[in-house]
Amino acid sequence: MKSYNVRHEVNAITINEMLAELSSESFQIAFEKSGRCMHAEYSVAQATENLLNILTLLRRASHIIAGSLVAIRSYELEIETAHHLYSCSLAVDKIRTRLTELRVEKSKIEDWQDISGFASCTATLEADSDLVFVSVIYLGYFQLIQCKISEYLSFSDPILDMPSRRLLTETNSFLDDARTWFQGSCRYADNGASFAWIKKFSSQIRDLIICELRDGPQSKDAETEGVSTVRQRKAQRDPRLKVFANSRHYSTEDLPSLESAKSQRKMKFMDTFRTQRDELDAIETFANVLFDLRGSNFEFELFLARLVSDEARHSEMGHQWLSGVGYDPFCVPCSTIGIDVRTTMQPYTAFAQINIFGELQQVASLRRFALEAKASGDELSANALDFTNADELMHVKVGREWLKRIALWQCTSFDKVQEVARVEAIDRLHDLGIINEDYKSTITIKEMAAIIGE
Repeated sequence: MKSYNVRHEVNAITINEMLAELSSESFQIAFEKSGRCMHAEYSVAQATENLLNILTLLRRASHIIAGSLVAIRSYELEIETAHHLYSCSLAVDKIRTRLTELRVEKSKIEDWQDISGFASCTATLEADSDLVFVSVIYLGYFQLIQCKISEYLSFSDPILDMPSRRLLTETNSFLDDARTWFQGSCRYADNGASFAWIKKFSSQIRDLIICELRDGPQSKDAETEGVSTVRQRKAQRDPRLKVFANSRHYSTEDLPSLESAKSQRKMKFMDTFRTQRDELDAIETFANVLFDLRGSNFEFELFLARLVSDEARHSEMGHQWLSGVGYDPFCVPCSTIGIDVRTTMQPYTAFAQINIFGELQQVASLRRFALEAKASGDELSANALDFTNADELMHVKVGREWLKRIALWQCTSFDKVQEVARVEAIDRLHDLGIINEDYKSTITIKEMAAIIGE
């Protein structure tokens, strides 16, 4: 056999010697059959019908999550659910692509029934209860979707419909992870009453979801465009968190002193990491925008879901950093001014406000602090801020392209979209009593951004 020019001499002799040993008689290899058996119990029509049902359940679940994030109290639940929202949206995206491949009309894939017509959805949003939320999402929708996937994998053809089976297997893996997290993290009251209630309630919810999937919405009167009347307007926070709402100004006066010199050196980055922890505001803003748009543009919805997940990472990063320097993160006061300003804004305006006046304003400072942390030998802070800077830079760039599209949809200009967001944010600050009438007329963009943050 021909000798090959192997780049590294240390391997060249051995590799060429071994290749020379090969002969057709003594070196043979064989494989077993795939084990896949073609049975074709599902036709294309049956496959698409079942995929559409799974798509509907996943997207409906994602909208319940989006509309509920502003009302969730548990910090841990809000962070994990934010990631599960994005996983739902990714699964929806893959199923949409597969349905297109199976010749399903775009109008059928795009069809969206407003969730205000479904009791399983509105009951969750109006209950203002973490217990109801997890009953509906984790033990209701997610469990039922897994049943639908299991049924599909049982009857679909492993050869003819391999693409569908592959994406559903991936979706099932995410749902398994979500179930594992929920079962391992959820703590019920000692008396067991909440466990008994959730078990009974989730069973009723699953039955209701099945009926809704079959019968459609109870009412054809969907909400009009704009801020939804179904979701909560006032953001909730974990009762363990100390909260302040009048600014993004962080004080160290109410924090215990840090004794170690190492922790003292890290204090220069304190406000930056507190800002990241407080990006609960950003999670909820992007989720509200997604929910309030009522399924009008899935591509934008998918981007928003990604932003929700990114901001959850940023918040958890800030939370863990605070713990790492010696604080109980729940004792470090948390600002809610960002969500207080944006929660009643029209969805596109809220998106413009956070993108232009929130994220854009912190990109440069994140990069600067990352470099300072690296220069001081603080690799953990440097890496955390550098990754966050990369995220925020992507948010700004891609978000800017979406804002240009939004301007076209609204038959206006980018500058007009920006101005509306600026004026409405200032009006909200005034309505909330944070700035007075005189300051309202003179406040600069930089000052507004400093007050509201992201």
